[in-house]
Amino acid sequence: MSGIDIGIIIGYMLGMLALGLYANRKQKNMDDYYVAGRRLGAFSIMCLWLASWVGGASVVGSANTAYEMGITAIWYVGTVAFGCILFALLFSHLIKKIGDKSKHITYPDLIEERYDSRCRIIVTVTTILAYIAYTAGQLAAAGSILHALLGWDLQIAFFVAAFVVIVYTATGGFLAVTYTDWVQFILLLVGVVLTQTLKESKIAGAALDVVLPEPLPTDHEIFKLDNAIFTPHAAFLSTVALCEVRRKCVEEVMRALKGKAPNSVVNITVLDQPNCRINASV
Repeated sequence: MSGIDIGIIIGYMLGMLALGLYANRKQKNMDDYYVAGRRLGAFSIMCLWLASWVGGASVVGSANTAYEMGITAIWYVGTVAFGCILFALLFSHLIKKIGDKSKHITYPDLIEERYDSRCRIIVTVTTILAYIAYTAGQLAAAGSILHALLGWDLQIAFFVAAFVVIVYTATGGFLAVTYTDWVQFILLLVGVVLTQTLKESKIAGAALDVVLPEPLPTDHEIFKLDNAIFTPHAAFLSTVALCEVRRKCVEEVMRALKGKAPNSVVNITVLDQPNCRINASV
């Protein structure tokens, strides 16, 4: 990496610490520290939830899952993001109204008022356990990124990421979390959109061709009359038919993409039919 790239990463971490110190100057009482003075609106809450739940662990982890499993990896991040937006727009003001009236600090406070202290204990314990795993995932993602970009030892990268988060959170309280999550949400949104845009503009398509599996000889056992009525024969014919359909589809794509990437060669093995391989090359 260039010195400019390293400077941007170091500058980002210093900026997070600076936001924590700035938020610290606005702390006057316990409400300011724990719930940002009860001044957050729906947009701020949406940014908080999206930056927290659709954060590094989700983006990094889902990218790896998408590479292995395909587009179905979007279900986890997509549903969480949709839920965060719905909560912020439809329910956050109701929860805030109840919390402001009763001076709640945490969700277990709300649970205790609605039910009893035993429920509060259960919710508190489960929340702590859940957030241990959640926080570990976020810090692991941050440490992995620093390790990959800067070449630091993995343990040192984890320590630096944890140090930055702990310092600005402990210094500025929930207001510091709000400020930093605004920045992180904007960077996350811009980064994902920019990555997709650059991918589409810089990585061209390729002409495609399909290599069908070798046909079986006509005297093969499966073509005998006594086997023709059984499922294996039908399954074989279905496989050939599926590959033929794919070949027709790929021919249409080939005509559309021909000439865009004359030097690229891509090999794709169809996961559900390993004998039907699609080779994309020009």
